[in-house]
Amino acid sequence: MLRLNPGSAKAHVSLATVLIGKGKLQEAQSHFEAAFRIDPDNAEYHSGYASLLERLGRDEQAAAECEAAVRLAPGSAPAWYSYGAFLEKHGKLEEAIAQYRQAVQVDPRFVDAHIDLGSALFENGDLHQAKAHYLEASRLEPKLAQPHNYLGKVFMREGNISQAIGQFEEALRLHPDFPEAEENLRVARASDAQVLSQSPK
Repeated sequence: MLRLNPGSAKAHVSLATVLIGKGKLQEAQSHFEAAFRIDPDNAEYHSGYASLLERLGRDEQAAAECEAAVRLAPGSAPAWYSYGAFLEKHGKLEEAIAQYRQAVQVDPRFVDAHIDLGSALFENGDLHQAKAHYLEASRLEPKLAQPHNYLGKVFMREGNISQAIGQFEEALRLHPDFPEAEENLRVARASDAQVLSQSPK
């Protein structure tokens, strides 16, 4: 591909992606740099380069590339989402929430952004908003098991065990091979049994 068109930024990035898959990160970096010499303002390339830099342990540079991506393409939900995921991975939960919010504002049908925003809000103790985003993800993608598992965790945290059990069961109906949901259902049923045993006869 590159032999045919060495002046193609897309060709360089495509080859970089292949090299990343083979673990040849330094070579991949050189192709990203070549791509930027041709097309320095492509937000998608900056997001991809951020991911590579993170794998190389160059987190400050990776953050700068994420910032470049959202600056160049403020209307790109994936750019905001990638930046949010980067920040969450590095323990910057409040900042990650802000980026995920931007992602769903730009694209309200972005299911993964709703799920990860919900999870960040859950970790931050905002159960009401977490639930809203999990419900929206489930509405957008009814056959997806993950939102039901997370909704179950919200209901467990709220002390609503019967609702939690229903959500975990639905997650497993949609995706029978789901160990986390299986474990959550086991814990929820055990909690339910304990509550029942302590109830006055």
